[in-house]
Amino acid sequence: MSKISTWIEYGNEMKIGDHHEVYYWENPVSPGYTNDLCLFLSKSSSEKFKLYIMTPQRLGLIEETESQRENDPDFFPDEINGEPVRRCLGEYYIGYDFYDYPDPNKNNEIEFKAFSDPKINEWLKKNGVNYSLEKIEPGKITTSTW
Repeated sequence: MSKISTWIEYGNEMKIGDHHEVYYWENPVSPGYTNDLCLFLSKSSSEKFKLYIMTPQRLGLIEETESQRENDPDFFPDEINGEPVRRCLGEYYIGYDFYDYPDPNKNNEIEFKAFSDPKINEWLKKNGVNYSLEKIEPGKITTSTW
């Protein structure tokens, strides 16, 4: 089965109004610093979808909890600075909020009807995603470093 067929099946299983995080990668900005980026898919109608890129709310570095993790290997903070912790992503604990990428004040999205639309891969490339949709498995939150 091709990846596009997999995307079509994935999209068909979504309900109108659903928003799913479908891919994650680390995008290096400079030595020792990366942007954690998440590709989201939303289903806006029975025939239309949107892809958009967001960056998660960083609550703190995992290395800042090294002493707690040495004492308790299962340590995971419930909250940091009053914000609930969702999970670890890259080298950070992240919260439940996401911000539009690359501009937190501007939506960066593409709307389409067919997962085979070549504009999708053009949009991904324009946004620094080094993979085409055919190389990304939907819903598999994979850490990729480029």
